[in-house]
Amino acid sequence: MSRVTPDGLAFIRAKQAGQKRPAKKTKLTHGQLVTSASKLLTAFNVVHSITQGMPVPLPDGKGYRRARAIPGWPDITAIYPGSGKLWGIEVKITPDKPSKAQIKCLADIEAANGITTLVVDSCDGLYAVLNLMRIMNRKNNP
Repeated sequence: MSRVTPDGLAFIRAKQAGQKRPAKKTKLTHGQLVTSASKLLTAFNVVHSITQGMPVPLPDGKGYRRARAIPGWPDITAIYPGSGKLWGIEVKITPDKPSKAQIKCLADIEAANGITTLVVDSCDGLYAVLNLMRIMNRKNNP
């Protein structure tokens, strides 16, 4: 499983802009980070889906609850560009860590020849992965 560091590209961008340090980031919520990752995948034309619980009516008819995906299923599932492999993307906000069920599910995806990525606190690393894939695709398909 690849791990995405929160400040990798921010440091490079700041240096290119002539700044000594990257601008301080405001901390995103889990939902905001999932939405940001989804927008980034969309910008790179990556087919993907956000795993969300669907509203299910309560038995008494007085409200709804959220249905859950199987325990541990990644926040975002996508088709890895160029390979057609399942790509599981789990999003975490520090200090949260993947649960045992999430680790097992990501390991199962990898065992089935899929690809997994852990996004922590920012989408900088995911952006780097997507840029690298774009460069590799250009080299392989001139």
